[in-house]
Amino acid sequence: MFGHRWAKAEATVVAKEARPMNYGHAQEYNYLVDVRPPEGPPIRTTIHYGLRAPEGGFADPAIGDTFGVLYDAKRGEVKFDLDDPRISAAPAKQAAADAFAAAAAGDPGTPAPAGAGPVVRTIMVDDGSADPADRLAKLEKLRQGGLIDEASYQSARQAIVDTQ
Repeated sequence: MFGHRWAKAEATVVAKEARPMNYGHAQEYNYLVDVRPPEGPPIRTTIHYGLRAPEGGFADPAIGDTFGVLYDAKRGEVKFDLDDPRISAAPAKQAAADAFAAAAAGDPGTPAPAGAGPVVRTIMVDDGSADPADRLAKLEKLRQGGLIDEASYQSARQAIVDTQ
């Protein structure tokens, strides 16, 4: 009687912003979303992503991504539908594990199947500065701020070092 009456709805990310980080915690975001509830007009609201993630981890929706939410029309509250596979990182993790297992079972000298290794994003730290030390310092700030992962940091760092 006093609880929420959550209904399933669809939402699309319009914008997202990083929340202030606490030392030792993963980056969290505020997601501005357009929600299309089952009844009534669409609404625009913010979802504050916290520490609870779906089974297998959170896939971190990007701007333009659509996924399931739970919507309480009476209170005007929206939260991620953690049962929606579109926001779960589990399928991608399973695909990577399967690709690794296939590579491990292969004969020596055969190429690794697609997806067997980590995905490394290319990060360009070029603000017009010709000084590699400045570019490396800016790259380090991105890593310390949690904006890039270790593999992306190493890849971008090597690119800067190679251009010297």
